[in-house]
Amino acid sequence: MIRLFRSKIYIAIALMLTVLLAGTLGYHFISELSWLNAIYMTIITVTTVGFNEVGPLETEGKIFTIFLIISSVFIFA
Repeated sequence: MIRLFRSKIYIAIALMLTVLLAGTLGYHFISELSWLNAIYMTIITVTTVGFNEVGPLETEGKIFTIFLIISSVFIFA
């Protein structure tokens, strides 16, 4: 029982880190944000805080944000 619980925790942590890494890389390369701004934008997006964007988002950045929100809500839930 404990072994199954630990494996689920490890999977959840790995998925969360994957979303954070993918979000940071996506914002950095798609929206050309700095690394710090990309991490910040990822955190405020996946936690659904909803602060303003760090920089202006073009169409590609908005589409990426939509997929990041959908994937993070499902994974974090």
